[in-house]
This record gives sequence, structure tokens and C-alpha cells, in this order.
Amino acid sequence: MVIAERSSEQEENKMVTRTRLPRKHSSKKKVRLGRIVTKKYTVYKFDELPKESKEKALRQHGDINVDYDWWDADYEQMTDKFRNDFGIEIDPKTISFSAERGREWYLTIGKMWVSDWKKFMSVIKKEANLNTKEMKNIDEGVEISFPEQGRERFNDVSLYPTETCTLTDNEQWALQEKLANWLKTKEGDVLQNLEKSYDYYISDEAIAETFRANDYDFTEDGKIFG
Repeated sequence: MVIAERSSEQEENKMVTRTRLPRKHSSKKKVRLGRIVTKKYTVYKFDELPKESKEKALRQHGDINVDYDWWDADYEQMTDKFRNDFGIEIDPKTISFSAERGREWYLTIGKMWVSDWKKFMSVIKKEANLNTKEMKNIDEGVEISFPEQGRERFNDVSLYPTETCTLTDNEQWALQEKLANWLKTKEGDVLQNLEKSYDYYISDEAIAETFRANDYDFTEDGKIFG
């Protein structure tokens, strides 16, 4: 606990009027003079605060960890994972998602493309349960793209058959659905991680740790001093 002082000129609009009584018939005006007021505060480190004051501090500064681009680290992890595990490149500047409590969160990726076909083929064969014909056509007979979708929807997968495509229309639809479901699962994992990060950042534990890491001082009403 520390006794701190704060000085401010005309703090809280406190003014002292100093006047000299005018002589009879004088036309002089009253002169208003300000003064410097020094106030003393008792300040505490977070762990020194009484229980009720700690609760006030946590409530009043509940967004201290999420009032900036806190998702940058999650974006970096996502782009690294898609590149290293799936052979898909993502432009992080085109990622957007909602972070509003009480609403369903969404994720969209503006630019995404296959950068390592060998790795991509290996993953989708196993995880999207593709058969030999589907794999052969992805490798030789169809082109794949990932168009951006609208708000509150996951990105989709589009197929463009070439002259060497041997899939029927129904088979193409089935392949497209398999790939779209696979991608939706991966994007769902990313969104879930973002939500977990957000929930942690707004938790009492994370907020208190930020108070300690930044060595903040508090007044007894839970406000950060200074």
C-alpha cells in the first residue's frame, strides 16, 4: 500500500474566488484565480486489495486483454498448421471472424490455395475418405479452389472438371461435399481455438495476471491509478 499524490490545476472544477471589495463607485471587476489542489490517494497492488475491491477491478477492466488485436497469435498458428499439416497456404490478411458473445461466431478466409499437392493429397485421402477414382481425378482431372463465402458461413470448395475428368456429375457433387465437409471441420477447429483463447483472455485468472505483469496500482474502488 502506498500513499500517492496527484496534483492538477483547477481539479474537479474547484475554484477559489479571491476578490477585493471595490471602493464606492469603483468599476473594477472581480478577479477569479485558480489554485493547484493536491489530493492524496491510498493505492494498492492488485493482490493487496480487499476482496470486494479485487472484484470491482476485475469487472471494471474485464476487456483489458481483448481491446486490441489479440487474435494475431491464433492466426499465425492457424496459417502455420494449414501450411505444415495440410499443404494449404492462407493469406492471414484476408481472415475475418466474429467475436460477439450471444451470437454464433463465424470465420471466413479470403485467400486460400493448395501450395503442396503431395501433402494435401495425402491428408484428404485419409481424412476425407476419398476413393482411388476421386484421388486420381483430383490429381489429373479436376481443379480445386476455395472461394470466399459470406458472413457466418465457412469457406466452400469448388471443383472445375477438365477434359480428362472421368467423374460423373453425381460423383463430382459427392467429391465436392467430402472436401467441403473436411475443410469445414478444420475451420471449425480454428474457430473453437479462437473462442477458447477469448474465454481465457476475459477470465479472472488472465486479467489478474495482466494486472501483476504490468505492476498496476489500484485505488480502493478498483480503478487503475495513474
